[in-house]
Amino acid sequence: MRKFFGTDGIRGKVNEDLTPEFTLKLGKILASYLKNENGKIIIGYDTRISKDMLNFALQSGILSAGIDTLDVGIIPTPGIAYLVKNLDSISAGIMISASHNPVEYNGIKIFGKDGFKLPDDVEDEIERLLESPRPLYFGEKIGKRIDFSEGRELYVEFLKNIVNIELEGWKIFLDCAYGSVSDIAPKLYRDLGAEVIAINYNYDGTNINKNCGAVYPEVGLDNFRKSDATIGFTFDGDGDRVLAFSKDFTIVNGDKILGIIALYLKKRNKLNKNVVVGTIMTNCGLEEFLKKEDISLIRTKVGDRYILEEILNNKLNLGGEPSGHIIIFDYLPTGDGLLTSLFLLKVLKEENVSLEELAHSIPQFPQITENLSLNKKYPKEILKDLEEYVREVIKEKNIRYIVRFSGTESSVLRITLEGDVPESLLEEYMKEIKEKINFLLS
Repeated sequence: MRKFFGTDGIRGKVNEDLTPEFTLKLGKILASYLKNENGKIIIGYDTRISKDMLNFALQSGILSAGIDTLDVGIIPTPGIAYLVKNLDSISAGIMISASHNPVEYNGIKIFGKDGFKLPDDVEDEIERLLESPRPLYFGEKIGKRIDFSEGRELYVEFLKNIVNIELEGWKIFLDCAYGSVSDIAPKLYRDLGAEVIAINYNYDGTNINKNCGAVYPEVGLDNFRKSDATIGFTFDGDGDRVLAFSKDFTIVNGDKILGIIALYLKKRNKLNKNVVVGTIMTNCGLEEFLKKEDISLIRTKVGDRYILEEILNNKLNLGGEPSGHIIIFDYLPTGDGLLTSLFLLKVLKEENVSLEELAHSIPQFPQITENLSLNKKYPKEILKDLEEYVREVIKEKNIRYIVRFSGTESSVLRITLEGDVPESLLEEYMKEIKEKINFLLS
């Protein structure tokens, strides 16, 4: 069982799991392990207050190991993936962010030169090296920090060139979640000609994801309802996922966005093998829709890293999660909320159709998820027993259930029920399941 790395890099509570001392040591290890000749390490971060503490500690460790750093500043996570892949003399990229988690958390995501997050075996090796001392450099061999704020503009220009659309006449609502897209998104859409209504962009380091953004889409929808915007988007703290709001005041989740983009690509013979990658959380309604369009769905474990693995293994080019992580692999090897939102607008413009019309064509079976906070961390082996308890409660064969531990929050058990049945029935079963599991684990 790994001690530090989870499903999306290293993540934990600041000054409890992620301390300056640990981050300093991690910087030394990463510099030694990831460096290549004349290669620098590029670093970005989201808006949370702990960014400075962890950034300074991480860069100090890297510099002490003789590697220069390029400090981009506040940028969405996919911006780091783009820059590390497309700039010369870069050996790796690091994003300091806890994505959708609240401010007391932070994390460290690491990208190799190919723009991919590190594979499991490399993370395992880094964990091993964290237990051993690393060599330091002296005198002129010590690394230096270089301001590279222009990297943000390079990323924005990349996005503009991909979609190549004009948005004059569009009024676009943006919930920036007080996060990484706060400075970039409103300007990007205005540069493309749209009128922008932006909320939750005045970040102060403590309000990231706080009752806003993709974690709380219903809050953004309420604000969208009060506007006269054509379409709305809500992002998470590090900008790697997005949900949409349609004119009929509906939240369009990642499953529906994935289906819309998949059909668009298939019509143009650009959907590799006519296959889309989802996860165990992907709604069966989307699977039915894709099947009718002669598109196959492959399911993976939860996490965009596993979606990417499947894309690579099968030479595919599209995958995503209900939460709004959408990987359009022809352009980036990671989920990108800004890219996804722009690509969705491209689809609507070229098809001359509304979002609500496309979204309504994709069915959605009732699905509910509950998080159970546990009093301690349990081994993964216990999941088999918990699944048996769930099986004892559910009588209908057409109800699907998923029991898993959170990959980003320790001691949290997630239970999902889904089926072509009334949601009230799912809620009755969920109540009984929670009571049973709480009793057994108390």
